[in-house]
Amino acid sequence: MKSVWFGSNYGLRTDNVSGNFISRISSLIDIFPSKSHALKLLASIAITSWNIWKARNKVIFEHTLLCPSQVISASNVMQVGPPTLNVMKLNCDEAFKSNQRAIRIVARDSKGAILACIGERWQASSPLAMELLAIRNVCNLALTNGWVGAIIESDSTDAIALSSSESVPPWVVGVIVADIRDWASRLNFQFSWVRRICNRVAHHVVGIALKSDVNFYWDVNFPAELTSLMRSDLE
Repeated sequence: MKSVWFGSNYGLRTDNVSGNFISRISSLIDIFPSKSHALKLLASIAITSWNIWKARNKVIFEHTLLCPSQVISASNVMQVGPPTLNVMKLNCDEAFKSNQRAIRIVARDSKGAILACIGERWQASSPLAMELLAIRNVCNLALTNGWVGAIIESDSTDAIALSSSESVPPWVVGVIVADIRDWASRLNFQFSWVRRICNRVAHHVVGIALKSDVNFYWDVNFPAELTSLMRSDLE
């Protein structure tokens, strides 16, 4: 399950760490400057290990094979909150109403504070294409700001799977997926699926984008309702 560890929020490469399991964990903990971040790492490792164990049990007892992205998604669902130290978390979403479609992006720092909210009107052939356009715009935002190793979130399992795997995408979204994978490989982005219930800030922003006649980019003076939703997301 090396691909599961590498695809986790910490991007762990188990083939680059020597020694037994305990010594590997100890070497990773030493990297973090505070006890709180070390405890969060331990919790993440425990959750991922548990989901790997569950996946192996399904293979042995139920003869059901789970792909790594399913195990990663199951682990990410259990881990909601701000990103790790000095890592940006970028959450994106799409919505459509009648013939109108919009995407939104919410960027947060390692403390969970909102740094930017973006809402844009787009046209695309399908909801999947819109979700992938949102992810591509997120990658471009991270590239522009130099956010190496950023965590990119979406509540679209299909879009996350296409962005984080090497499977051949449908031809209609092939160019979009190629851009995402290229930027992800160069800047070490991590992709994570999140539940819709954890996406309240993003859904609020995309709702504003659908109603707005112009695109917007907020990096200061956020509306009060966004600040309130941000706090509730972190509780």
